[in-house]
Amino acid sequence: MSLPLKSWTADNVSDFLSFLGYEVYIDRFLEHEIDGRALSLIKDHHLIMTLKLRLGPALKICHQINAIKAIDEVSDTE
Repeated sequence: MSLPLKSWTADNVSDFLSFLGYEVYIDRFLEHEIDGRALSLIKDHHLIMTLKLRLGPALKICHQINAIKAIDEVSDTE
């Protein structure tokens, strides 16, 4: 996705989850109004405790979020 994470809409977040193979969690993210700004702040415990994700998917999603944030940081410095 070419947009910076913090600019993502809830639909972009849904696309991201679909890309990762986690379509089953899309409704939970939409219910909690998770857009890119919220996604950039989310931690694994939010996913586990609030969204009720299992540990494995929560860690994998957080890993991908952190990778995107790192790419965004590099892009900001260029």
